[in-house]
Amino acid sequence: MASQIDPLDLEAIDRRSKATSGVRWEAVLHNGMPLVRVTFRDGTHDYMRLSRDSQPASAADFEFVAAARRDIERLVGALRSGEPVSDEDLDAIEVRSRGASPGPWRPFLRSDGGLGGTNVIWVSDSDREADLYLWLGRNLAPDADFEFVGTARQDIPRLLAAFDR
Repeated sequence: MASQIDPLDLEAIDRRSKATSGVRWEAVLHNGMPLVRVTFRDGTHDYMRLSRDSQPASAADFEFVAAARRDIERLVGALRSGEPVSDEDLDAIEVRSRGASPGPWRPFLRSDGGLGGTNVIWVSDSDREADLYLWLGRNLAPDADFEFVGTARQDIPRLLAAFDR
């Protein structure tokens, strides 16, 4: 494996991953709805739902977001340790990444001025693409979750490119 990612960039990607809500994200069906179960350090959990404006996010965007944290932790860990990642695992991550709505995704955070007073992720540079919103429980997800998801769409392809295949 030949890392093409600057160590400071790798650290920033890792830091964004670790700043997200909970300690683990996983895809689940809850009452027939695809959600991301966010498990916290104390073993409790809450559910994150994804919407594109007022509609649910696509299945491919949902799969990408639900796996992004685990995928980034795996890729960053392997790049740091030199541990190999199987072609099967790399292919599965790549399929999720390619299936998600085209990028770039850009987070706009209320704390940075936001857009319209709320957190949002612009999906693509096209005005035809509906914005992405993350809801944790009944509220918008924290800034760190928006920042992580919005940058993961660019980070994962960059991390994958660092592996010789």
